[in-house]
Amino acid sequence: MISAVLITGLFVTFGGAAIAPFWGIPVFPDTMTGDVVRDTVKAGDVDDLYSKFHRIQDFKDRKYVLYISPGTYQIRTSSVNSALIVDSGAVNVVIRGLTGNPLDVRFRGIGFDTRDEDSCKHLFGFRDCSKITLAHVTFEDAGFNGISVSPTWEQRNLCIYNVHFYNIGERAIKVSGGALDTERAFEGEVKYCYFACDTVHPAGYYMNGDYIAAIDCMGLGTWVFRNNVFESIRGTTGGGRAAIFIWNHSSNVIVENNIIVNCDRSIAFGNPQNATSFHVNDGIIRNNFVVAGVGRTMEICDANRVKIYNNTIYTSRISGQPYTDAIYLENSASVEIKNNIMTGNVSVNSGGFPDTSHNIHNTAVSWFSDVSTGNLHLTSQAEAVRDAGLVFPEATEDIDGCLRDEHPDIGADEFGADGCGYSSINHRVPHAYQSTIFDFAIHPNPFNAHAVIHFTGKTGKAAIRIYDLKGSLVMVFPETAAETAIVDCSRLPAGLFIITAVMGTRVSSKKMCLIK
Repeated sequence: MISAVLITGLFVTFGGAAIAPFWGIPVFPDTMTGDVVRDTVKAGDVDDLYSKFHRIQDFKDRKYVLYISPGTYQIRTSSVNSALIVDSGAVNVVIRGLTGNPLDVRFRGIGFDTRDEDSCKHLFGFRDCSKITLAHVTFEDAGFNGISVSPTWEQRNLCIYNVHFYNIGERAIKVSGGALDTERAFEGEVKYCYFACDTVHPAGYYMNGDYIAAIDCMGLGTWVFRNNVFESIRGTTGGGRAAIFIWNHSSNVIVENNIIVNCDRSIAFGNPQNATSFHVNDGIIRNNFVVAGVGRTMEICDANRVKIYNNTIYTSRISGQPYTDAIYLENSASVEIKNNIMTGNVSVNSGGFPDTSHNIHNTAVSWFSDVSTGNLHLTSQAEAVRDAGLVFPEATEDIDGCLRDEHPDIGADEFGADGCGYSSINHRVPHAYQSTIFDFAIHPNPFNAHAVIHFTGKTGKAAIRIYDLKGSLVMVFPETAAETAIVDCSRLPAGLFIITAVMGTRVSSKKMCLIK
């Protein structure tokens, strides 16, 4: 039975302030003050997108905010230099989706399985720039990299915030830093991002189809990877690199509060195939939920002074199958592994044996809320881990930001301490690539004051947003589960608008004409 509801819209004041948070993600703060240049890319206009990117270099002495209006932008691929680049000398630049919903702005490559050496190697590039933020956009269907960072002169303060990456063929984020300080990237952060693939490369693809990772970074100094979600980052033969892969002269790296599900490897500090004096010095891996894929869960190679505290690692693999060890170490020193729930043991190939204490290796599915979705919050059945951990000043909060008491639980979750802050489990969304086509029709169009929206392919609640032709958000409607909705636009002036419907990860947009 088709039902109809009347939705009353809420007007949104837009002056550079962030729109309401998406999936409970904290609003990205607009801290730009003083002499600020603000530009907006026209909805879906690729030429305008490139033009505005080129303007960034014209404002090196001023702060610059570039808003990207909703739309799908096909990145040019005619040459290796056709990516969108923020180049040397740029400082204090924010590039962000206009609405705060990353699914509204999509940067698209030429295909997951398309690896053309003469075409664009990445969609976005950052070279020797500082204080740069990229937020609220999506990268999809690229054969090489989504974002490439190439420091040759102390790149600093790159923030990647609430960005989605779907079906990126090699690396969603690649940082190619070197051993010298002038070749490294300092003080960066990747948070509230979502990485997923719903396919693998075909047999016979480059490097056997296993040259794939979500984050692959070299030469980092003081970086944080926090509150991100990773799903199904896999190679063709199960030999894909880690979801988070840090190596080659990196230091002071924190990996925390992430959810990693069904990736060949989950977290790697160091590269066992590339020996060096050190890969990672001074790292912390804490408060992560991991449902292991077919490879090693964690790899620590050529690393020094790494603390692995309060992680929850689950795998259904049994003894005798490959890679049943939860944590693998090679040629590393001063590694602490404490307060972890992990299916499997710690394996040491070479180097010093780690300092291990208060880890639990035997687990049951009943201990966790929903293993299939990566929700490893504890249930009442996990009595063995409660109040059984050690107190560490580096792990005073759990994966949800809840404070641990003087008798902390083992693992990433502090049982019973809920609702303290943002939880990455809220960010875990279904893949954008689904067979059911989500769309809608407007009747009448043109219309006067009220229009009826008829949805097709609707399997859940949908939200409706209206933008003017400059890309500014002018009305927001609450989510509706109905198949038909009546929108009240009587408070808008006459003219043309863009109406967008969002259901989960699927987005559909159309023009509408309001007459009075």
